[in-house]
Amino acid sequence: MHETASTSHKELEIKLALAPAGLPALKKIPLLRTLTTARRATEISVYFDTDNQELRKKGLMLRVRRVGTVIFRRSKQAAI
Repeated sequence: MHETASTSHKELEIKLALAPAGLPALKKIPLLRTLTTARRATEISVYFDTDNQELRKKGLMLRVRRVGTVIFRRSKQAAI
């Protein structure tokens, strides 16, 4: 997916902690069985802030990430 100024999307990130013994049960969930295997990619992320961490103090984050040859710029704000 390439980002453009006119592209608007919502991102949902879910992180799971699972013991290896729980993997067979996870694979039985129909929705998860339809997912394709993710390909491996090297990600390089650089976070930016001022020397005094002004962005962090205001609940902001600025990151530039490179995945392969694609570069993503992200800014995030803490939930209000």
